[in-house]
Amino acid sequence: MKKALLLIATYLILTNAFCQQKKYVSFKESSLTLTEFLEKVTSEYDVRIYYKNSWTDTVKTKVDFTNLSIEEALDSVLNKYNIYKFRYNDDFILTKDVIIIEQPKILQSIYEPQSNVNGAKGMVFQKDLEKIQSENRDLNLIEVGNRAKYKEGGKSTLVGYIKERVSKNPIPEVLIYTEDKKTFSKTDENGFYALNISNGKNLLTYQYLGKLTKQKFILMLSDGQLDVELDDDIITLKEVTVKADQRDNIENTIMGIEKIDVQDTKNMPVVLGEKDIIKVATSTAGIQTVGEGAAGIHVRGGKSDQNLMLLDGATIYNSNHFFGFFSAFNSDALDGMKVYKSSMPAQYGGRLSSVFDIETKKASKEKASFIAAFSPITAKATAEIPIIKEKAGIMLGGRITYSNWILQRINNASFKENEASFSDLTGRFDYDLNEKNSIKLSAYISNDKFRLNSDTIFSFSDFSYSNMLSSLEWRHIHNKNFESKISFSSSNYGYKLLSNSVPENSFKQDFDISELTGKYLLDFFINEKHTLKAGIESKFYKVNPGSLQPTNSVSEITTKNIQREKGIETGIFLSDKYDLNKKINLDIGLRFNNFVSLGAKDVFVYEENAPRVRASVIDTLDFSENEIIKNFNGLDYRFAARYSLNKKSSIKASYNKVRQYLHSLSNAASVSPTDIWVISNYHIDPQTSDQLSLGYFQNFLDNSLETSVEFYYKQLNNLVDFKVGADFLLNNQIEADVLQGEGRSYGMELSLKKKGKLNGWINYTFARSLLRLNGDFPDEIINQGDYFPTNYDKPHTLNVVANYKLTKRVSFSLNSNFTSGRPVTYPVGTYNFKGSEVVHYSDRNSFRIPDYFRVDIGINLEEGHRVNKSYHSYWSFSVYNLLGRDNPFSVFFDVRDGEVYGYQLIVFGNPIPIVTFNLRF
Repeated sequence: MKKALLLIATYLILTNAFCQQKKYVSFKESSLTLTEFLEKVTSEYDVRIYYKNSWTDTVKTKVDFTNLSIEEALDSVLNKYNIYKFRYNDDFILTKDVIIIEQPKILQSIYEPQSNVNGAKGMVFQKDLEKIQSENRDLNLIEVGNRAKYKEGGKSTLVGYIKERVSKNPIPEVLIYTEDKKTFSKTDENGFYALNISNGKNLLTYQYLGKLTKQKFILMLSDGQLDVELDDDIITLKEVTVKADQRDNIENTIMGIEKIDVQDTKNMPVVLGEKDIIKVATSTAGIQTVGEGAAGIHVRGGKSDQNLMLLDGATIYNSNHFFGFFSAFNSDALDGMKVYKSSMPAQYGGRLSSVFDIETKKASKEKASFIAAFSPITAKATAEIPIIKEKAGIMLGGRITYSNWILQRINNASFKENEASFSDLTGRFDYDLNEKNSIKLSAYISNDKFRLNSDTIFSFSDFSYSNMLSSLEWRHIHNKNFESKISFSSSNYGYKLLSNSVPENSFKQDFDISELTGKYLLDFFINEKHTLKAGIESKFYKVNPGSLQPTNSVSEITTKNIQREKGIETGIFLSDKYDLNKKINLDIGLRFNNFVSLGAKDVFVYEENAPRVRASVIDTLDFSENEIIKNFNGLDYRFAARYSLNKKSSIKASYNKVRQYLHSLSNAASVSPTDIWVISNYHIDPQTSDQLSLGYFQNFLDNSLETSVEFYYKQLNNLVDFKVGADFLLNNQIEADVLQGEGRSYGMELSLKKKGKLNGWINYTFARSLLRLNGDFPDEIINQGDYFPTNYDKPHTLNVVANYKLTKRVSFSLNSNFTSGRPVTYPVGTYNFKGSEVVHYSDRNSFRIPDYFRVDIGINLEEGHRVNKSYHSYWSFSVYNLLGRDNPFSVFFDVRDGEVYGYQLIVFGNPIPIVTFNLRF
C-alpha cells in the first residue's frame, strides 16, 4: 500500500495538475458496475481517479442524477459501499472503509512546509508563552465526530462543558475562539458552549480570567462534543495585565443586567465588617435603598415588593437581618448574582421591577476546603466537602452574631435590657449521576430575635422573624442540542411577637406566607445563532394575615384570627434568541399568566357608588374550600434588540410588560418585618407595568473601560398604596384601607466601569418615581388627585467605587455615595379644635429630608501566596462614614404647648472603624 501511495504521489507531482475548474456530471443508467461508472467519469470529464479494481468490478449500481459536481456525484454513488474519495487538485484517490481527511504526508512534506501554530499570545495575559506551550497546549490532534459523516468544506457544531479541574464545577463565561478569532462563543451558567466551525483542522483557545489559558488542536469530522478542564492560574512572580476580550456589555442582547461576582464584595468597605452582595448591587446604577440601615431595595423607581429575590430558584421574602443593617446572605456561601432590571427573561414572572437571581456556591467534588471570617459583631464559616470523588459534594455555610454578649457588657442599664441576634445556615448538595443527569439540592434557614427598650411595638416584647427555603433541581441533557430542568422549591417567611411584660395585656401575634413552586424548563440549541427556551411554572401561595391570642388566663386580650388566603399562579413561557445577522440580535419572549384566588373565605360586598368602609357593606359572599374567588390572566411581552455599530459599540432597546399578583402592605417608607403580604383577590387587582428602555454602550482602551447610558420609562397601573391613617395589622377588612392608582417612573443611568490594577465603577442615576391616587370618593383622593413623589423617589444618585492593588498583598478601596433626600410629609401648622391641639399636615410627600452623602475606605492585608501553603489568611480594615456626616434617616415631630418641634433620626453619625480576620484552608 505504501508503494502504491508513493507511485501515486510521484505521478501527481510530476504532472503538476493544478487546474481547479468545477465540473458538473449528469448520468442515467439502470445498471452498471462501479468500474464502468468510474471509467465513464474519467473519459467524459477529463479527471483522473485512482482505485483498486477489486473494489469496483463486481459491484453493480443504479445511477440517476443531473448537474451534480464531481465530488457530489462520487459521494452519492460510492459512499453507500464504504468507498471514499480524497481530492488532490483535479485528481481523486479512492479508499475502502477509510476516509482520508489529511493530505498524505509525502505530499505534505514536499509541497506544504510545516507552519508553527500560534495561539493566543497577548490575548489574556501578557506573559511568557512558555507556560502555555509546555502546560496548556494540547497539540495532539483530537478527532471530534464521526469519520463516516465527514463533509469536506462543510461546517459542524462543536459542543461541550468546561469545568474546573480540581472541583469539577462548571465555569460560566469562558471565552472559546478559533485561531483567526472570527468564530467565538462563551459558556453559559452550566459551563456549556457551542461553536459552529469548519470541518478539518482547528486550533481552539479556551480563556477565563483566573484560569490558565488552554488550547486544543482538533480535527472536526462532524457534529461532536469536547469537554475541557481548566486549572487555576497561580502567578507568583510577574504582574498580570488583563487583556481578555471582554465585550459582554457590547455583545449581550439584554440590557439593564448586572452580574455581580462574590469577589466584588471582598474590596467593598461595608458597615460592621460584613461582605454583602446586596450592598454591592445597591452601588450600581438604578438600584437604591430608602436610607442607611434600611431594609428593602428599589429598582428603577419600583416599590420594594416589586423585586423577585431568588436563592437557587426559591423565593426569599425578607432578604435582611437586623432591620436592614445586614443582608440575609452569607456571601462566602454564594457564587454570584444576576440582576435583571430592564429586559426580564420570559422564564421569570410575577414581579414588576426586577429579578435578583442568586446562586449558591457549588461544592468541590475533589478537595475539601474551609473559609472563616471574624469581626467584632459576627462570625461565619463555610465548608466544601467532597462526598463521592468527581461525582458529589456538599457545601455548608453558617453565620451568627454575638451582639447579645456585647450588649450585656456595655455599662448602660438601658442597653443591657436590649437583645438582638441573628443567624443563618446555607447548604447545597450536588450530585452528578452520569454525563447526562445531575441533581442539586439547596436549603436555607435564617432567624432574627429582638427585645428592645423602645417606644415601638417591639418594646419589652420578644420579636422574631425567619425564612425557610429549599429547592431541588434535576438537569437532564437529552442530546447536544437539547436539555431540560425540572425544579421544585418551597419558601416560608413569618414573624412572631410575644409580649408578657404586663400580664393583663400579654399576647402573642403572628404572620406567615408560604410558597410552593414547580418549574419545567426546556432549552433548545438550534445553532450558534438561534436558541429557544420554553417551559411552565406554577406557584401555590398560602397567606396567614395574622392572629392574636392571649398568653395567660388573666390577659384581657381577645382572640382574633384573620381569614387565610390561597392562590395559584401559573405561567407558560417561550423565548427565542436569534442573531438575525452580524449586526442585529433579537431576544423575544412571551409569557401567559393565570392567577386564581381560592377559598375558603368570606368576602364583603359593598354598596355600589359608595366608598369601601364598614358602613357600606351590604352583603357577604361565602366561598368554600378551594372555590375560585377571582380569576385573572394576561399575556406578558418581552422584547430586546441589539444593533452592533462596530466591535466596541452597540445600541440596545427593550420593551417589557409584566404583571404582579402578590403585594406587600405597609404605611412606612422602609420595609419592616411586620409588613404583611396579600394576594390579588375579589377587591385588589393585579399590578401591571410597561417599560421601554434604550441604551448606548461603548468600550475603550482595549475593552478595559466600559461606558453606557440607558434611558427608561415605565407606566404602572393598579399600584397599591394606603389611605390616611391606615392600619394593616390584624385587619379583616384590608380592602377598606387600600388604594390603587397609576404610577410612572422614568430616568437616565450613566455608567463607567474600569478593569485593571485600578478598577471600579462610577455611575450617576437620574430617576423619578411618581404616583397618582385619584379615586371616586374624598378619602380615596391624595394630593387633589395629582401625581406626587413616592416614598422612595430620589432624583439624583452618584456612586463611586474604586479599588487599587498596590502590591500582591496590599489593596485599597473607596466607596462614596450621594443621593437626594427622600420625600416626607411635614406638619405645617396647628389649630385648636374643641379644646384640643390638632396638627395640620402638608400634602403627602411634598418635602424632602436633607441629601445623603457618605465616604467609606478600606484596606486588605494578605499573607504571601505560596502555592503549597496549606492555608491563606488576610485582614480587612475599613472605616464606614469616614467624614462622620450626620445623614438623617427620617424626620419626626412632637407638639408641645402649641409648638411643633422637629427631630432627625441619624443612624450612623460618627466614623465606624471595623476589622475582620479571614481564614481559608
